[in-house]
Amino acid sequence: MREDSPSFTVCSSATIALIAPGLIGGSLALALKKRTDWEVRIWARDPAALQQSEEILHPARASLELEEVIPGTKIIVLCTPVSAMGRLARRIYPLVDKDAVVTDVGSVKASVMGELVPIFQDRFVGGHPMAGSERNGLEAAKENLFENAVCILTPLETPHSSLQLVRNLWAAVGARTVEMTPEAHDAAVALISHLPHAAAAALVKAVCSQNCALQKLSGKGYQDTTRIAKGSPELWVDIFLENREPILKALAEYTSQLQALSHFLRLADSNALRSFFEEAKEFRSFI
Repeated sequence: MREDSPSFTVCSSATIALIAPGLIGGSLALALKKRTDWEVRIWARDPAALQQSEEILHPARASLELEEVIPGTKIIVLCTPVSAMGRLARRIYPLVDKDAVVTDVGSVKASVMGELVPIFQDRFVGGHPMAGSERNGLEAAKENLFENAVCILTPLETPHSSLQLVRNLWAAVGARTVEMTPEAHDAAVALISHLPHAAAAALVKAVCSQNCALQKLSGKGYQDTTRIAKGSPELWVDIFLENREPILKALAEYTSQLQALSHFLRLADSNALRSFFEEAKEFRSFI
């Protein structure tokens, strides 16, 4: 794993196309508007999204036509759900300049790389900003979403100049980049991103299987732990199916830890319980 700081020499100006932006793409547009002189173009998938883009992301140029957005851009960022990227990539391929680089913001990388690298070859760089919200959609976009965040890149045989463009993009909005293989990325985010969502959803379902009204008695512990369960079900179904095997492994490890905790509690083993919680406290301090 290679880590870079956000200290690259950021391009003084560039043209970037954001394809179907939601929370992440919209936040990228707002951050670039605030922090750079880059020209931002937006492709919207329907008239309602076009109107919303024009209202929220002004002065970015928005259009329903890919032909008005893609040609002449240095960086194209795919912001659609992972399962839709392949179809969209095949549509935009004929429009992409030979010296442009294509990247994405998807939460899964092995399947995306497997589908998009054959299309764009070494002009595609997988990307995943580790930033987000339980809210979704363009209306939830924030200009400071990426400040001090990590963006994971998964380059393969990418030329240095293309990779540097993508590094500079994330440096421009205040993020630092980490580079790893697509497979290492998927295993990592299954544990630190996808498993937490599963745990939050399961906790809510466990409480509500008894009495949902109990949530009204909760304090910050329950509310903070379950906040991400309010995320878009459609988005999370897409992510879980695309990253199924790594998530299954993560769930198996989590289940093993819960089983160990249950075992210690059945035995009323105070020493084992103390050790379990002390280890967790110590490991959490590494962040």
